[in-house]
This record gives sequence, C-alpha cells and structure tokens, in this order.
Amino acid sequence: QRVVGNEFKGYDKYYLIGGNTAWANIRSILGQNINGLRILEEGYWKASRVDVWGISDYDLFKEANELFAARNPQQPFLAVIQAASYHSPYTVPETPGFTPHEATEEDLRNYGFESQEEYNSMRFTDFALGEFIRWAKTAGYYHNTVFFILGDHGLNDKVNNMPEGYINARLAPWHTPMLIHAAPELGLIAPGESMTPASQVDVFPTAAGLAGIAYNDWGLGRDLFDARYDGSRQVYIGGKDTEPIHLIDGDYCYLDNRAGE
Repeated sequence: QRVVGNEFKGYDKYYLIGGNTAWANIRSILGQNINGLRILEEGYWKASRVDVWGISDYDLFKEANELFAARNPQQPFLAVIQAASYHSPYTVPETPGFTPHEATEEDLRNYGFESQEEYNSMRFTDFALGEFIRWAKTAGYYHNTVFFILGDHGLNDKVNNMPEGYINARLAPWHTPMLIHAAPELGLIAPGESMTPASQVDVFPTAAGLAGIAYNDWGLGRDLFDARYDGSRQVYIGGKDTEPIHLIDGDYCYLDNRAGE
C-alpha cells in the first residue's frame, strides 16, 4: 500500500513491541507495506516477558532508548514503539520508582476504569513513558527528534466525567490522547493545547511536515500544522457490528445509525 512512512526516504525504520507481531497479522501488514522496516519483537529483547503481551513497557522503553542512543547520530530514523502493559491482565511488575496507588471507587467509575488493576496499569505505562523521555534527554538523539505520544483507543463508554451528549454519542472509546513533544531549541512546537479535530491518520503527515519531508498522502490524513486545512478538518470513525459511524466536524458529531442501532 502507499503509506506516508515510505516517504521518509533515507531513514532507518523500526517497529518495536514487547510481544509477538503474529497478533492480528501485524508482522505481515507492516512488513509487506513499509519498505526496509525492521521489526523488533519477542525474542529480541534482553528482558524477560511478564505476561502474554511480552516484556513490560518499562523494559521496552529502556531497551528502545539503548538502541536509539547507540545509533549513528548522523543517520535519521523513524520508529514506532507500541506499549501494551495497559491491557488485560494489567501486569505491573516491581519496578524501581513506581508505586501503585489505590483510587476511590467513585473516581474509578467517574473516569471509566473497571478496576484498580486497570487504573494502575495505565499509571505504570505513563511512568515508563516519563522515564523514557528522561533517558532520551541524556542520550544524543533527543535534541533532534520529534516525539508523538498517542493512544490506540480510549476507555469504555461507562464514564461519568463527560457531557451527556458525548456519552450518548459513544465517543469515549474513540477519544485518545495525542501529544507532540520536541526539544524547545528546535523551535518546531509552541506549548499549548489545540482543540482541532484530529485522528491517527494525521500523525504521519504531521511528522513528515515537521521533519521537512516532501510527501504524497493517498489517505485521509492531513498535516495538523498546515493552515490550508484549518477550515475543513474532520474526523471519520468507521463503525463495526452495531456501532454507528461517526463524523466529527468542529463542535458537532454526526451519527449514521443504519449499522443497526
């Protein structure tokens, strides 16, 4: 397939996951569509696996940093690190610096967590990510790298901390964080918050734009910093089974319920 990742010509490309890419045929999907991709998975890592998802996120980020720090600083690279500790059975191994926290049942329900284990596994992944950024800052690659931090899906729709319309539209499972982080001296990103509708398909066009790479995009993604699209940004969420199709446009969410609901 034509993917924006292949527009990063001359870049080394990595996909890192603590477990096995046989899951959901990921190995073939990525390996057959992204030129020169090096897939690092179960069996490559020095750390021991902790559950079905492989090694912990802490160990994954630690070894990823070691890999990036040992590279030739003149050779650019594109890498995706897929964290997975925040998945059932929510294994949190004993890790230096991390302490589990017990939330109230009210807070768990309010924010959509189903258990203390799920809540602490999210905290653990967040902790591991923070350690990764700290390690990166002492390594040679941090000061010329742009980091995109995002989730693949949100929590369930049993949340109480969102407006009624938001809950009724079943947006919570599709609401994910997305942060763009870079060293201040690069002058690429100003601190702040954007309410621009965006989705995962926008990540690689935005990354290419920030890296100064000319690219063709044959999909729906758009560079989030390209002002030409500011008046026409939308997010499409395809439905499955009986879930409705969503189209988010500005402050509105349009639903097509012909899928069954």
